[in-house]
Amino acid sequence: MICPATWPHPKTSDLKASTKTILDYLKIPADEYRFGKTKVFIKNPKTLFLLEEKRNQEMPRIITIMQKSIRRYLAVSTYEKRKAALKILQFIRRNRVRSLYAFRLTHHYLTPTSTLVITLVSSSTQGLWRLTFIS
Repeated sequence: MICPATWPHPKTSDLKASTKTILDYLKIPADEYRFGKTKVFIKNPKTLFLLEEKRNQEMPRIITIMQKSIRRYLAVSTYEKRKAALKILQFIRRNRVRSLYAFRLTHHYLTPTSTLVITLVSSSTQGLWRLTFIS
């Protein structure tokens, strides 16, 4: 996070090389540190304080990026849930209306002399139709 070459997308998977890149980016002389097998040993406390200071300067930016990502994830998931709920409601309403009209057509209103008049009430994408029976 201190060096653009190592964060957020490191150019190499070698951790020792990435650490060396960070130390070179901060212009820390090679005699100020030594690499162990799993640690970096720093000779001068001023070097350690410099590393901590740089890290503290970058921390608010990184926290902001994390918060932004989490808020985006929560907003998208809430939107997807609402969208799915609306689809289910539209399906239920559409089928309820269809079954109601089918029931009325087959059971109540049809007589041998009845006439069915269908009029367009709304010209939206699906359209609303009104059925009227004239006996």
